[in-house]
Amino acid sequence: MKKCFSNKKFRSLLLTGSFTVIIQYLMILSDTIIIGNILGEQELAAVNVIKPVQSFVIFVTSLISIGTSVYYSYEIGKFNKNRADCIFGEGIFLATLSGILLFLAGVYGNDIYFNYLNISSQVRMGAFNYYFYYQFVILLLPFYTVLLELVYADGDEWICNISSVVQILVNILFSVLLCYRIGILGVGLGSLFGMISSIAILLIHFMRKQNTLHFVLHFNYQDILNIIRCGMTDSSAYLFMGMTSFATSKFVLTNFGEYYLPILLVVFDIIELTLVFDGIGQAVTPIINVYRGEKNHAGIRRIMRTSLMYATAEGIGLSILLYFFGENVAVLLGLSDAELIEISSVAIRLVSPFFFCSGILFLGTTYYMIIQKEILATVITGVKDALIPITFICIFGLFFGIHGVWIGLGLSPFVSVVLISLYILMRYGKEKFPLLLEKDDREIYIYDIELN
Repeated sequence: MKKCFSNKKFRSLLLTGSFTVIIQYLMILSDTIIIGNILGEQELAAVNVIKPVQSFVIFVTSLISIGTSVYYSYEIGKFNKNRADCIFGEGIFLATLSGILLFLAGVYGNDIYFNYLNISSQVRMGAFNYYFYYQFVILLLPFYTVLLELVYADGDEWICNISSVVQILVNILFSVLLCYRIGILGVGLGSLFGMISSIAILLIHFMRKQNTLHFVLHFNYQDILNIIRCGMTDSSAYLFMGMTSFATSKFVLTNFGEYYLPILLVVFDIIELTLVFDGIGQAVTPIINVYRGEKNHAGIRRIMRTSLMYATAEGIGLSILLYFFGENVAVLLGLSDAELIEISSVAIRLVSPFFFCSGILFLGTTYYMIIQKEILATVITGVKDALIPITFICIFGLFFGIHGVWIGLGLSPFVSVVLISLYILMRYGKEKFPLLLEKDDREIYIYDIELN
């Protein structure tokens, strides 16, 4: 790798971005580990029922928080602080309103949702108990995510990192303690305590001298549309993943029964491990933006080759680890029944061989968003996270049984890469494939000084 400032900066940003993503993944995974190891497979089945709901909630909260952060930063970049304060106020208003609406939808819609899935009374009771306190997390989650994104945009990464670490530690501590006393109810309550603790720490930012965030109550339909537009591409991944999770749960319940729901939860937790590739996307984004400003196409090509190398290496490394330690992962996530462990270890090996393709797809969507091809990025996300997986799950599941479900999920990233590559090649031509850059080999060294 060429030793220059941009590559050094990439490695530094990769470390920070990966740390953030790993913390987020541990927060997602912690409930599964606690419930599985303390309460058993029956309660894991209940958590799997709630997983599509969680994905949809995260979609809505990410739509608002990312959109607000991007729009706020845009106004700050234009040195329009008064407008930026209005956007901050509108983001807080939208977050509060969406939290209330999501909370009410859960209160009045849970029976309809459970009835459609047609789950047993035991699984339904477990899902209801897990959701009982978690619905208050949903109420606060949009406000929390907007606050976190804006405090980060205001330059207080330290408070954001402390807030995230405290959230996961408080969540784990209280979930474990309460789980022994009140069962799965305690896990939801532990999540709520973690959320409240994290919000309390974020609010410290407003008492610090470096704070420039000022709340201005503001409501404008055009600003709402702009917030949604700015956040749609990034957040759509959670919507599509939620669709796949819901469709797979319904397909498995209809064709194979509740016995496989704990395995399904383990499989989707493993697939969500590919979120680690988002750390590479976070690292490469500011560098590509600088290169775009310089019109340095050679620099863009080089940093994309570097990031692709990292994504491929991470994907292959994850696949190898999961192949050899799939059984250990199943046990770690709380499975204790010998047959479930055996089926899960096979499932983990079947869904993970093409994780390097997932890395390529994550990097591709990030890149196309950076160059303002938002529609293309959203289409890629929909194809890789919903269209291909759901189609393959149904086809392979019907022909090869439950193992066909895992085969379908495992093949989806590879097939998605092939189909998306063919589309971009035919749509934009061989000369521009895949980065959609004009053929221009001039290299500018403002941001690319070699280091000795």
